[in-house]
Amino acid sequence: MLESAERSIADARQESISPETRLDAAYRAITQLSMVALWANGLRPARSKPGHHQTTIQALVHTINKPELTE
Repeated sequence: MLESAERSIADARQESISPETRLDAAYRAITQLSMVALWANGLRPARSKPGHHQTTIQALVHTINKPELTE
């Protein structure tokens, strides 16, 4: 999964592709790395339920032990 995320990040940096495709690649990398963080903590989200991408991203404050950003 880490190698896949690295490829997604590389794709997101390609200025020769459309902004929409770059955004899609960046989002894919975020969800892949969020999933890795969950796995590293022994957690497995229910992928069959709606909202699992949002849940994996929101869980980052717990899985990487980083406080939430405040404005």
